[in-house]
Amino acid sequence: MLPTQTGYQIISYLKSIEDAYSNSNEISIELVEAGRTDEDRPLVYLTVTAKSSLKTQKPLVIIEAGINPREWITVPSAINIIDKIVQEDQKNFLQNLQWIIIPVLNPDGYEYTHTNLRLWTKSRSTRSSLGPICPGVNINRNFDIDWLFSDTSSSPCSHLYGGVEAFSEPETKMIKNLIEKYGRTIQLYISLQNNGRFISYPWQYERAASGMFRQHHLLGLEMTSAMGDDYVLDVGSVALGDRASGTSTDYAMDNGVLYTFNINIEKEGVSGVIIPGNEIKPIAENVWNAVAIAAKSIMKRNANTKS
Repeated sequence: MLPTQTGYQIISYLKSIEDAYSNSNEISIELVEAGRTDEDRPLVYLTVTAKSSLKTQKPLVIIEAGINPREWITVPSAINIIDKIVQEDQKNFLQNLQWIIIPVLNPDGYEYTHTNLRLWTKSRSTRSSLGPICPGVNINRNFDIDWLFSDTSSSPCSHLYGGVEAFSEPETKMIKNLIEKYGRTIQLYISLQNNGRFISYPWQYERAASGMFRQHHLLGLEMTSAMGDDYVLDVGSVALGDRASGTSTDYAMDNGVLYTFNINIEKEGVSGVIIPGNEIKPIAENVWNAVAIAAKSIMKRNANTKS
């Protein structure tokens, strides 16, 4: 597992994983470039599954990290998931599931937090009326679900700016394309964030739970237990303390994904997002514990459906 690194180093690491398994008879790993950012950085994700089941339509798990670029802890947490599922003693996760891991959904913003403003929260696009004067869009307010209504802004200078329109950004378009491509094959979508010791499930855009409330809550209880007693569980709008429009997990749920969760990693250190180095590994392990619980639930559900 990598500690926090720049975007270039992360892509190099992902490429090294792909290369390491290029001749494997058991594991298929592909580094996919799904587009380019406004500053011409690659938008990439890693697909991971077992070669023996490439021709079968297994449930798909998508893990998204780095949607808010200042939340560096989400990135090694996502990469740690890759490291876990390729381990010899974790074969079930590859035999019964396919995975897409997006370690850095917002690479322009992520790079900017390394080179300029550590607490930057947006992308670096300039398509608003203020262009380079107030660059960037909050990627987690740019999805087409109750867009530009709650906990967001039409002002390009706001850290909650939702963009000139829904899906105006290449980062959100990449997620949209994945959901359209794989459809209901996606049975679990998890967004890793850094808002403070809770797991949440839809909805965020309204003060209500989705029709999958019971299933989400029961699985979420197991996930929070796996992360530690100080993690709590709630509907997104309640956990956040307000409604939030245009988020990735609400969009995924609204478009047929079975389970969607936000895993909100504990706040520590300066501004809650500058995590001490010695905390990275235990936090990433806790995230994996929760993801593993959710993935096992999907495998069990799929096995019961077939029997």
